[in-house]
Amino acid sequence: KPEILTHESLVSGILQCLVAGFPEPTVDWYFCPGAEQRCPVPVGPLDVQMQNSSVSPSGKLVVQSSIDYSAFKHNGTVECRASNNVGKTSAFFNFAFKGNSK
Repeated sequence: KPEILTHESLVSGILQCLVAGFPEPTVDWYFCPGAEQRCPVPVGPLDVQMQNSSVSPSGKLVVQSSIDYSAFKHNGTVECRASNNVGKTSAFFNFAFKGNSK
């Protein structure tokens, strides 16, 4: 089953998941409107960057995936879901947008 090594929000408006697993895991992103914990909305053509897989000391393949969450216009939760044919696991990011102060 895949393991999410880190999930973090970077300063530049990027959400990033680092995932390890064998066989190589696939990382999918979903958006949950409001306070929902079920994320039915797949996040498609945002800035999803699959980096070259590397091999961890345990022999698992490591995949890094990130999206630009500044494209979201609503408060909510983003799910990073890692899966392969052994199983799946998820990590969640909660965020709220602050109003622009002028």
